[in-house]
Amino acid sequence: MAIKEYSFKVSSRAFREVQYFTTFFRHRFQGAFVAAIFALAVVLFILNTAVGVAMSNVMQMCYIVCLISLPLLMFSCKQRTRKYKESGLDNQMRHVALSEDWIKLRLIGSPESEKLGWKQVSSAYELHDRFLLYRGSDNVIFLPKNVMGREGELEMREVLIKKLGRGFHSRLGTFR
Repeated sequence: MAIKEYSFKVSSRAFREVQYFTTFFRHRFQGAFVAAIFALAVVLFILNTAVGVAMSNVMQMCYIVCLISLPLLMFSCKQRTRKYKESGLDNQMRHVALSEDWIKLRLIGSPESEKLGWKQVSSAYELHDRFLLYRGSDNVIFLPKNVMGREGELEMREVLIKKLGRGFHSRLGTFR
């Protein structure tokens, strides 16, 4: 793969979508599991308060924690998106250069750049309109497909499969 260079902006909407994907859908069945636990907590709450089914303090604490967790996770995603937009990062151009051996990231106008080896990328996900490269649990590199073209998309997929192996996950058609 020759060095490929891309410049693009990450809108606050796209940033929000990545936040929700990372929080709820990054791992298969994670979103369904969270929804099922929340639904179970609602049922337990109704049984305990409306129907009068007696439950231990431990059971009550468990369903209360589960009822609170989902709204808190959603609020956290919303707050990170708000901070992202307020920081002005949604209007800054990003420059990403990719080679067979490294990824180089830079905000246009900033003198600093970051160069990563592929070994520093823990996992990657291909969605219908973007690639997401994770350097950690929440540290993500966003690569929109619309700046790559079809050939660039195919090359990127091949490089990710080659460099990450089982760390590459295709989620085409499952998100959005």
